[in-house]
Amino acid sequence: MIENHSWTYSLSDTGFENSPNIITRAEQTKGQVIPIPMVMPTNTRALITVRFNENNTVNGLEVAQFFSNPFINYYQFYLDRVTDTTLDSLVRAGEIANFRVAEYDKSIGRFLLLEKSASDVRIIVKLENQILHITAISPYEPWSNEYRLFRRRETQLVERISAATITDVRADARP
Repeated sequence: MIENHSWTYSLSDTGFENSPNIITRAEQTKGQVIPIPMVMPTNTRALITVRFNENNTVNGLEVAQFFSNPFINYYQFYLDRVTDTTLDSLVRAGEIANFRVAEYDKSIGRFLLLEKSASDVRIIVKLENQILHITAISPYEPWSNEYRLFRRRETQLVERISAATITDVRADARP
């Protein structure tokens, strides 16, 4: 069974560090202390989350990259069914999350979300067959208040899109 319907992986740089000094009774009597080198993570480069449905089948993937500016997060969701209103539901979810919709092209299943304030933040939403691709691009440094605020809004948006898509697919499913 998969706990919380997801697995999370961390890709990190690593380096050697000495472990805390471990002294055995034999070493105490001899007065020797032997440090043991260990490989330790030094810098998280990416977090990868794999999401599972109630049948333990993969239905979502999230990749948050911390390599360099701009910082890009990828989301992919597998949709059981796609209807004529699925893309409209995704647009509404973006508007509810206080993003401005731009370059909406229903014929190719793509639109762009921009922050209402002037910034270079953008979220690209593309629906290809039954795969929903979301790419969030942020110029903010991860330790900044702007990044934390955007990340919170981005997370809320992804949760809204996921909920809207599931609701839309189930409500409008065709035989």
